[in-house]
Amino acid sequence: MGDMAERVIAAILAQQDYKTTPDQRQRAYEFLETLKSTPRENLNIATKLITHQNPVIQHFALHSLEVLVKAHWNKLDNGQKNHLKTYAKKVFSNGAKLSQNFLREKAIDFLTEIAVRDWPQRWPNMLQEVFAVAGVNRSDGDDLLMFMVLMLVRNLASKIIAFDPNVPEKRCREIQVGLQASMAPIRFLILKTTRKNLGPPGRKMNPKQAKIVRTALDAIQACIDWVDPVFIYGNGSPQDLQQNAILPILLSLLNRSEFCITAAEVLTIICQKNTMQKYHRWLRELWVPVLKTNRQIFTMSSDIQDTTEWVRLMRAVVGCLKKLMINHYNLITPGTNGDAKTAQVRLQLLEHSRDLLKHRVVSVALMGAEIWMWIMRYKFKELVDESRSKGIILNLIKITMSQNIRQKWDGLHSEFELERDHDMAFSSLRSKLNVVMELCSTQRTNLTLRAVVEAYLQPVMAISRARNMQDFAKIEQAMEGYNCGLEHAIRAIPNNHTHDPQIIEGLGVLLQNLIKIPVQNVPVGLVVVKSQAIGMLHPIYEHNQKALMAALQHSLQGVQYRPQGQESIPAERLPKDVMIARRKSLLSLINITKKHKTRLVGMFRNLFQQISETLSKEGWLRAEERMSLLECMIPIANTLPQAQYFSFIKHIVDTPLKNFDRIASSTFNEYKTFAVSIGFLIIQAPDTKQAREHRQQIWWAVDLMRVIVRNTSNQDHMKALFPNLLSKQRLTHLLKLTGCCHYLISPAFLSVALPEIKVALSESRLKMEDGLKHLPTETHLVIEEIHMWFRTVRGCALNLLGIAAKETPNLFHSVATGDVLSVTVFESLPSMPLIYLKVLLDQFLPNFLDCYPLQTEMQQRAFVSIFGKILNGLLSRLTSGWQTHVQALEQKIAASSEKDEIRFSSSLVDTTKSFTRAIADLLKVPSGVAGIRSVRNMFYPVTMTSGSSNPDKDRKSRKGEANPYVPSAQEIRRSNLVVNLILQNTMLTNLLMTVMMALMLWPEPNSSITACALVVRFLPAIKNNLHQPQGKNAGMMLLRLFETSLKVLSRLRKEIEEAQHSGHIFMCKELYCTFVPLGIKQFRQILLKCGVPAGELEELEKDMAKHSSDKIKRKLFKGMLMRHIIGRQAGTGRCFQVKDLPEGFVTSYKDLKARHKKKGGAGAGDSLEGVFEYLFDK
Repeated sequence: MGDMAERVIAAILAQQDYKTTPDQRQRAYEFLETLKSTPRENLNIATKLITHQNPVIQHFALHSLEVLVKAHWNKLDNGQKNHLKTYAKKVFSNGAKLSQNFLREKAIDFLTEIAVRDWPQRWPNMLQEVFAVAGVNRSDGDDLLMFMVLMLVRNLASKIIAFDPNVPEKRCREIQVGLQASMAPIRFLILKTTRKNLGPPGRKMNPKQAKIVRTALDAIQACIDWVDPVFIYGNGSPQDLQQNAILPILLSLLNRSEFCITAAEVLTIICQKNTMQKYHRWLRELWVPVLKTNRQIFTMSSDIQDTTEWVRLMRAVVGCLKKLMINHYNLITPGTNGDAKTAQVRLQLLEHSRDLLKHRVVSVALMGAEIWMWIMRYKFKELVDESRSKGIILNLIKITMSQNIRQKWDGLHSEFELERDHDMAFSSLRSKLNVVMELCSTQRTNLTLRAVVEAYLQPVMAISRARNMQDFAKIEQAMEGYNCGLEHAIRAIPNNHTHDPQIIEGLGVLLQNLIKIPVQNVPVGLVVVKSQAIGMLHPIYEHNQKALMAALQHSLQGVQYRPQGQESIPAERLPKDVMIARRKSLLSLINITKKHKTRLVGMFRNLFQQISETLSKEGWLRAEERMSLLECMIPIANTLPQAQYFSFIKHIVDTPLKNFDRIASSTFNEYKTFAVSIGFLIIQAPDTKQAREHRQQIWWAVDLMRVIVRNTSNQDHMKALFPNLLSKQRLTHLLKLTGCCHYLISPAFLSVALPEIKVALSESRLKMEDGLKHLPTETHLVIEEIHMWFRTVRGCALNLLGIAAKETPNLFHSVATGDVLSVTVFESLPSMPLIYLKVLLDQFLPNFLDCYPLQTEMQQRAFVSIFGKILNGLLSRLTSGWQTHVQALEQKIAASSEKDEIRFSSSLVDTTKSFTRAIADLLKVPSGVAGIRSVRNMFYPVTMTSGSSNPDKDRKSRKGEANPYVPSAQEIRRSNLVVNLILQNTMLTNLLMTVMMALMLWPEPNSSITACALVVRFLPAIKNNLHQPQGKNAGMMLLRLFETSLKVLSRLRKEIEEAQHSGHIFMCKELYCTFVPLGIKQFRQILLKCGVPAGELEELEKDMAKHSSDKIKRKLFKGMLMRHIIGRQAGTGRCFQVKDLPEGFVTSYKDLKARHKKKGGAGAGDSLEGVFEYLFDK
């Protein structure tokens, strides 16, 4: 063979020999890889080694030839390609001499790779030649070669559906056309080999025969989606169906378990296809074998040990049945040919669906639920006659109720390896069962409700007979499941059935029995399910005043629930399961009062008296429970006359607000005094009675004010109430409280705070729970209480201040001056934790900025000053988070090739979105994609646009642009005023544009898109002031933004970041089409710098000059961006570094920063300190 061949053989054997050292194996591997990379040497050696006696050597030779075609085909000349084709046919012809099946597969892979590149265009006779060599049309054909032809057909057909990136779409279409032209001999080959190896039903196959049949079935599956119907059904005659069609073969394979899944998948595709009328007869015949196979596999469940494998079989055959039912149910409807036979099919379909639904395996029951959802929604009346519908619905409800009972995971016999997967599947099953229940209730309301109530009464009545905890557990499990069915059955009651006496009577019986369930001496879980059920029975509450009052009383008792022996425990220290039971009762109470508030007006005094008695019990309720009880009452009180409403409000707020004012006057003036009063400075102090009372009184007061303001829907009540509730003094207290809260999360306090307090002030519950792991267990309850207290109090205070800024702006700003806000609401802004910052951005900032009074020049100057300070503080806080994120992103891209799998810090992303949304709200620009769609229509004049270049068509179809959102004239005037105020201040303009640039570079689509829309919002004002100093300054910033946006677009890929493209393209085309016609040629220079050819730009300008339509001009510019900018650097990932910023921006930033340092950095100029500094320092 030669020295080189011997060296290759030695290297192959060294790789396979376990005795060789790792270094020897590595050297052998590198030598063989080098050989594969040299086409001429590779071909020479491979053709010699293919005749070697060792199968391992032969396999390497075939693999080398395959690699040669894959990697170097385009480098070969035509003579070399033809030589390889001839050699591939020779290898195929000698396939019988290949001793192992894996060698034959590798030989076919070699032939397939050549065919994928040259067949049928440059190798038209390949398939005919291999068919002839194998003797497909001869009775003495070679079985092994025919098997290899099957593998070749399978491989070629699989290339079409595999979405292989190495096979272009055009080649896939050409291969498909070639296969379609050869489909007659391919069908003959499949039928011949399958019938020969399959044999009669019941005959066992050897592994070789099974392999051939499996390959034929795989070939059918690969091409079934696009073949002609003749391939499946023949010419339509019964004789041709049996002799020349694939369908009978598929049906015979469906009855064999080893082929069942693939055959069912192929039949599913067939059932999805639209077929001609002449083939409907065979589709109708398909119902019987499909149902028969479903029943056979369904009854196999007891014989199969592996539940997972059985579920896979069931999923395949049921999937086929579902597609057949959805697409071809009309073939078995009453009145079709063979009515007696189709009636039997319909009966079998119902019985099988019922058996699937009630099966113990969750995935199988889920299949049955999906089938019943379709039947009940679309075909129930056609499938079931009136005489049988009652019995079927009753049976269906019985199964649905029993299947709603939660099944425990059995790790040994379950289809799922993890309990979590089982729970998720059961949740999906339960949601579909509830849909079936709703559909049953819609079909036969009285029957459904009566059956549900009867089923529910069985476990309720069994409570009195329960003897041990096991009995109670079964009852609780049943009632929990039945609650789901009951809820959805009641929800689906049509409006015209709510007065039905049978429904009201049945629900009344259920309510009476639920009320009889004792609260004491039963497990806590029973209290939970009882409370849930009482909160659902709305039809009876609408017509029975006594039932409504009884339900409220029992729900109120549930809110106060305490097991025996726990009466003296404070509410905050009750066990978790008791807390859950009380919470469920509270939810039921809220649900009932909201739904029936008009009926409760007459009972308001009695109900309020009961709630007042409950509230007066010291330590009996937690703060959130007390607040929720009052939250139930306020919506009802809205319907009272104003005098009665004020009397009610005064009764509940008088004492809490007096306590709040007293504490505020004595402790809110000094941060340290406040920290001492709530017990934050000494380890023993937080759990003392005085500290707890102070915290609870502050919490109760601010949360109470928030609840009253939020739930008072009567505007007359609100206008009269607001000045009294949020007076000047109380607004001052709230501002000071907010400042105290911000002091507690400032670095100055946290640096000296106790470890327990630091953990309690964590920005999220998750971080707090992580901190608790390192602290003594006895401190956990107090820390959790303080954590909830701080987040609630701070959030409520900011919410109330935001409402006050909106509802009474003059009163608010008389108290909340710029200096006051700097040391209260905006205290510690640059260092505030992100989640706490997001609360400020959501609850306070939008209302504050949107309603800031701008009537006088002094107010306008004050607004500009405070807006600059806010932007400066927010940006100095957020950029540190952006810096960390971008650095992590750079590391990820450097270490991984998965450039598009970017994970954001949720708190950072959410806070950035809130920040962007606050600015967008100020300027009346919708955030996200909505801003792109509407900002031009909102603040630009409506123009006559058309996408057509035909002037006659333009005259007929030209219409004005539709505005998706139109702000009021007052909102537009205010927005224009704010824009002009920003532009008049150079430093504020630079700061805001810096914010926009930072958001464009921030790789989160929504914020980036909103920033682009905000830039476009400024264009009309900049255009009008272009010859003024402020306009020129803004124009220079726009040039830098334009260049930055082009940099971003060059990093994005169109198919991945569609929305983000829209924002940047929208901004760029607005900038270009607005300012270039005014003679600003710098935009053209930037495009040239970014790689757009000069000739392309000249052609673009000529085309734009031809059209008067703004829409067509922008469309032309967008096309240029798509061709020359977008995705030009997509391969480098989405990491934005300093090189992405225009050089002029960096220079101007550094110059500006140096000048401000020289001047001492006073005024609004401080706004740029620290902005994106991490980018410039690299």
